[in-house]
Amino acid sequence: MIIAHCGYPASEAALRLVAGHENVYADLTPVLHQPVRPAAAQLTALAGKVLFGSDAPNTGLTETQLLDGLAGPEVPPEAWAALIRGTARRLVRDVRV
Repeated sequence: MIIAHCGYPASEAALRLVAGHENVYADLTPVLHQPVRPAAAQLTALAGKVLFGSDAPNTGLTETQLLDGLAGPEVPPEAWAALIRGTARRLVRDVRV
């Protein structure tokens, strides 16, 4: 299960669910102009369980604005790679049709 918009406005509760359940994930897709911005420590701890999302161009925020708003330099490279591409690729690869 992927919790869309990281459960906004209950993002902290959504991230607790993600942390406590093996097959629960969350995406960081914004709600209109309201981005979801977990702390660097949360993104690092939940590496492989949180996915970047943008809904661009259907929101007022660009991908660049969303990525710049995340704590990129504070997140280790492996966790950042999982956030922006690795987790999504793994989940799609594991889907069986």
